[in-house]
Amino acid sequence: MNQKIPRAEFEDSLLRLKRSAFRWRLGSALLALALAALAGWNAWQWAQENLADDLGWAEVDPSAPAAAEIKKIIAPLRYSALIPILAPDIRIAIDPAKRTWTIRNIRTYDAAGNVTLDQDRYGICGELAAYTLPRIRKILGKGYAAEVIRTSESGYFPAGTSQHFIILITDLSQPDHVYILDPSFHRYGPAYRFKNYAFFAPDRSFLADRNPDMVNPVATGVPLVIRRGYLLLLGVVPVNGKFDAGDNALKLTLFKKNEYVGQDVLRYVRVGGRVVERDEDEARLKSYLGADDEAKLRARLTELFEEIPQNAAPAVSPRAPSRPARSSARGSARRTR
Repeated sequence: MNQKIPRAEFEDSLLRLKRSAFRWRLGSALLALALAALAGWNAWQWAQENLADDLGWAEVDPSAPAAAEIKKIIAPLRYSALIPILAPDIRIAIDPAKRTWTIRNIRTYDAAGNVTLDQDRYGICGELAAYTLPRIRKILGKGYAAEVIRTSESGYFPAGTSQHFIILITDLSQPDHVYILDPSFHRYGPAYRFKNYAFFAPDRSFLADRNPDMVNPVATGVPLVIRRGYLLLLGVVPVNGKFDAGDNALKLTLFKKNEYVGQDVLRYVRVGGRVVERDEDEARLKSYLGADDEAKLRARLTELFEEIPQNAAPAVSPRAPSRPARSSARGSARRTR
């Protein structure tokens, strides 16, 4: 026998059901918003970690001296040696006696002896710091001292394996007020904020004689570019313990940020005067550089590797008072650690 539910009780039950449905919908919406916010925050953190340099995002503390003006100087700069390594006047030479390898004509200077950048924006840390230094000195004036110093940086240039160049700024009226400017990573602020840097000594040795060449011990490499959380390193190394005109190898190694061990993505090997290996992870290199830059770089490195035997001599270039900057119209394709 069916029993009728009193109207008041029915309406009360219906109201409770509607309230429950509303609370469920509200909870679901809040949960979705929380998940979206978390995903957005993670995406922002990832972008900050891996894309800040690609996009030119500047991390500038507004309390630093002339923060706005200096931000305008460093924001357009990009860490890249792709343009100069493709230039026709570049050569790779080796010196077996000194156990060094040299990139000739990699640096350019203006008539006043100042470092120039390709397209006024592309270079690696030493060149970017040297290019920035005179420009910020004009802005800061006589109340501040600014100089290039060597450091290590835990992400890409860890202590013991590499070095990095930045600018140290000191307030002469308050010497304990010290600021760091890193043009490579677009960072500027009080020194205490740079917790992943170890500071060494002032160093402008590679600029003192306007040397167009970059001389490297055989165990070290030259960074070509930093993109998407990876650094691409160019090196010339011994083969089977031998390092001379007939025995050498050229390689590109990709290092992930915060990691010491990299992956070779290109390797050319010469033994006894014969090229015995030409190996490339073409897909990985294309994914990193893009198809156009990968093709240009591979072709240029092939030429440079083939010329190494004839350049196996003391790696010294004639010094000149100044050397004109190259034209920036070479296309898009240029660092010292």
